[in-house]
Amino acid sequence: MSSYVWAGLKVRLRSVLTTDWEKFHNNDLDSENARLCDEIHFPRSEEGTKAWAERQSVNASNGDNVFMAIQTLDGLLVGSISTNNCNPRYGTFKYGVSIFREHWRNGYASDAIKI
Repeated sequence: MSSYVWAGLKVRLRSVLTTDWEKFHNNDLDSENARLCDEIHFPRSEEGTKAWAERQSVNASNGDNVFMAIQTLDGLLVGSISTNNCNPRYGTFKYGVSIFREHWRNGYASDAIKI
């Protein structure tokens, strides 16, 4: 395992890059994956997804609430993980993981969760 705190055995977590927009846009078109995650979002234009990626690239976190990209150790973007509803007083939080369909069943989600 790497000594980098945001890296595991298979993946590392990083901020979203503006250049990630197309992979996230294509993932938004996968309704089955959306149903397995949290919800099916309303359709978004390519320009809308580009603007979302731009905002995410400069928005590191909101307290303990954070949205991060998941990439393999060799640099391939494979999905995302987020934390929300974080309550440090009670030590509780929720998290969500989305792995792009072509990368399912490779252990990326479980490695990201462990990180």
